[in-house]
Parts: sequence; structure tokens; C-alpha cells
Amino acid sequence: MTRMRSGTIRSSGDACVHKRVRPTWAVPLVLCLAAGVLAAGGLTACGGGGGGIPSGGGGPPGDPSTLLTPKATFSQADLRHFLSRTHFAVKASELAAVQAAGLPAYVASMLALPPVGSTTVEQAADQILLNPTDPPGLQGGFPSHGQLGQWWAYIMQRTSTPFQEVMAMFWHDHFAASNVGLEQDKTYWTKPHANLWRGQGTGNLRTLAVALARDWLMLSWLDGVLNTDVAPNENFGREFYELFFLGVDQGYTQADIEEAARAWTGYRQRANVVTGQSFVEFDPGRHDGGAKNIFGVTIQAQDATDDYQAMVDITFAQRPVEIFIARKILEAFCYDAPPQSVVDELGALLRASNWELAPVFSTLFTSEAFYSDLAKAGFVKGPVDSTLGFVRATGLWTQERFLDGGLALLGQRPTQPPTVNGWPVGEAWLSAQQMVDRANAANFVLSQRTFQAGLGISVGALLPPGTPTSGAVVDALVAHLNLTVTPAERAQYVAYLDSQVVAGVVTPDPFDPANASDVDLRVRGLLYVLTQHPDYPIR
Repeated sequence: MTRMRSGTIRSSGDACVHKRVRPTWAVPLVLCLAAGVLAAGGLTACGGGGGGIPSGGGGPPGDPSTLLTPKATFSQADLRHFLSRTHFAVKASELAAVQAAGLPAYVASMLALPPVGSTTVEQAADQILLNPTDPPGLQGGFPSHGQLGQWWAYIMQRTSTPFQEVMAMFWHDHFAASNVGLEQDKTYWTKPHANLWRGQGTGNLRTLAVALARDWLMLSWLDGVLNTDVAPNENFGREFYELFFLGVDQGYTQADIEEAARAWTGYRQRANVVTGQSFVEFDPGRHDGGAKNIFGVTIQAQDATDDYQAMVDITFAQRPVEIFIARKILEAFCYDAPPQSVVDELGALLRASNWELAPVFSTLFTSEAFYSDLAKAGFVKGPVDSTLGFVRATGLWTQERFLDGGLALLGQRPTQPPTVNGWPVGEAWLSAQQMVDRANAANFVLSQRTFQAGLGISVGALLPPGTPTSGAVVDALVAHLNLTVTPAERAQYVAYLDSQVVAGVVTPDPFDPANASDVDLRVRGLLYVLTQHPDYPIR
């Protein structure tokens, strides 16, 4: 049996591919119009029911979905698919940048992540962490949980390097650790924890593995600070194998876990009475200094330092870490239930590259497999993808405290994965209540007129240049949200733009792109409707 990320149990042979289907909860636009839900204030969501996702798998040998060979040319649809998987959304300016550079060159540049803290967006976000009561020299050293969520939300919506945040969320979900239990003398551990994923997301996996094992938040989350020579704690050692690098029952025994627990000993939490902050340090007196045998390899007896580097090196050398990680990468970015041949090939590249991740992602993002019909079938968006995707696609920024609050309500607040398994995936996000809450989150973003106006943001920027027709406006908004609509749906959207809805009564009134009121009210209204299109929950 395999424990799934949602916490459910299923047999290891089961598979689910998240197809781009039209869920049964979709409600015809005309019903929304009749209900008057697009009035200027207090929009309410349409929706209900649940949609099924058919399963599938890789094609026969020679099928593009099984090929990691470089793709020769990239269509407009390919570029949009690439951005939807790597940038939260298909933002017009980012699409233009990919077109100008060419996809392979763009990917190479994208994988070179900027150093954490080096951008003006991050420096502005750091101001969110400050409190008037912070002592001199410790400004930002006592942030609340809300401030930390807002800090990351601010960066996510405003960054010029969204792939950095997409990668960070991938690792944050896979190496899940939460700050929920941290008191305010320890909450400052959260920022370096998040920055670990943000800064090293495309770096060296072996280096990342050592860093995450020594990370203070991780040491607290999985009881590393309680793991001593006289009372070994198996939590981190078990999850290091089971969830992080090998998988359930994949080449290790209970005896291996017990030896690993001894090797992971030595860290403790301390309090600094001068600063009022707590910290974590290595204490040789709590470290098991005896020899350990891990997978047939001996870690020599010593008490000078921890055994963490040795543990990672032995595990990576002796066990198929590359297969487990390659599968996780394919399942997150390409398709679910990847063919074993593709997993093996990508994993071999990871090991051959001496655990450098950039060559792996470069190969995947330029491969035939990544742009195959199977890969384009789609994944169900989580709340971060859905909400940040809407904000970034439209450019309609919202106040970070509301963005953070919305993500918390939707069940995916960065910094707080619910369990060591991370967040749910796939159909777990397609409940009726989730769809209503997502629509209401989009409505809230759309309602932030004053805040957006203060930043010089207008929905008019989403319109085609000149004096566009209602049809051209619909086509532009559909493209911004990366939807595929039928002719009948398009006609309904055009009819909406060319109508007034007052107290539930629809009357014809041609859309005037030169009329500021028409643009503000009707374009915002149509964006709200489009977030309820059956394609929107799929990326």
C-alpha cells in the first residue's frame, strides 16, 4: 500500500491522471446573468456538485509522452502550456518574453534563480515582518504567522521571477514542514526555511538534502531537537526515507531507521535571554558518537560534528533516490502516473549530473513528453495556483493580508502545510464548497478597486488596443485566463458585455470600451464569470 499525499491509502498500482474535462458543477452563464450575480457589489458564486477525472497513462513506445528528447519547434499552445505549469499563469508580458528569447534560451535563464533577498520586491516584502516592539538590531525578528504568510504572498504576486516561487512551493509541499506550532520567539525560523526552497530549488539536490536536515523549522517539526543519544527519536529518519527521498518500504528496514535515528542526533533548542529569541544548535553531548551502519556502510565513531552529510551521502550513493525524485518532478510538472521508462531516464540524468537539478528541469521543459497530449491533459489547480494565477494573469494585485487570508481560508496557506504529507492533490480540491470559496476569492480581488487604483492598476489594461469590439474583448480575457471556450460560450460572454444587469433584469446595452464605467464594471464582471468556466480549475 502507498500512502498518498492527501493522507488516504491506495494500492501502489492505482493511478489518476488529471484530465482537462468539464466538471459537472459548471453552471451556464445565462443562469448567473439571470441571478444578477455580476452586479457592482456583493457578487455571489455559482457552482455545486463534483466532477470526476478519468484515469490514464503513458502511450506506447515512440509516443511523444514517453520521449525526453528535445522538441524541435514550439507552437503558441506549447508556450502557453509551459507558462501555465511554471509561472502560475499565462501572463501576456511573460508570453512575449518567451517568444522573444525562444523557449530553450528562456528556460536556461529561468533556471538561474536570483539570490534570495536580492530583489526590490523581496526587500519591500521584508517590511511586512517589522513590528514596533522589535528591539533595535532585531527588526523583523518576531513576526506573526499572519505577517509571514503575507510576506510570501506579497512576493508571489509581484515577483518578476515566478518560477522561483513555483519551485519553492513544489519543494515546500514535498518537504512539508509547518510553522503552526511555533511561538513568536521562534517564528523568525520560517523565513530562512522558505528561502531554502526559494534559493536552492534548482540547485544541487544533495546539498539541499543536507540543508533541509539542519534547518531549524524542520528540526522542530519532525522532532530533531528531541532526538538524543539516550532517547533516539525516529520521526525525521523515517520521513527522510519514506516521504522525502525513497518512498514507502523502498529498500530500508526498521533496523535502518533505528540506525538513522542515531545518526540524526545532536541538535537542541536553546533560548537567548538577551534577544528573547530561541535558536537551534548542535550539542555534542546529545549526539550519539558511536559508529553507525547505514545500508552496509559504516559512519565512523565521532562527536565533533553531526552525521548529517554522511547520512545524505550514503543514502544517495546506496539507494535509488533519483528514481523517487524524478517521479515526483514528473507528477508535479508533467503528468501523473509517468511511464517507468521516462522516470528511469530522468532519474539517470539526475544521478549523472551529480545531483544538479537544473539539467533535469531543462531537459523536461524542452522535451517532447512535456508538450505531449497526455501532459497537456491538465492538473487540477490547488488554491495557490488558482488564486495567484488569477492575480498574476490579470495584473489585479490585492492587499497581501487579504491574499494570505484567502489562501488560508481555501486551505493552502504557504508556510503551513497541514501534515508532513503536504497538501491534498487532484480531485481533493474539487468540492462544491471549494469552488464557491475560489469564486468568492476572485470576487474579492476584483472588488479591490481603490487599492488597485492607488497602484495605477486598471482592468482597462487587459483590453486590446484601439477600440475593440465586444468579441475582441472576450477573446482577450479568455486568452488572459488561458481558457478554451466553445462558440456558444463565447456568444454568451459577448451578450454579457453588451448587456446591463440591474436587480436581476438583463437589458441590451452595447459595450463601450471608451466608457470607464462599462470597462470597470463589465470587464470585472466578465472576469468573475470566467473564473467559473470548467477549464479554469485546470492547469
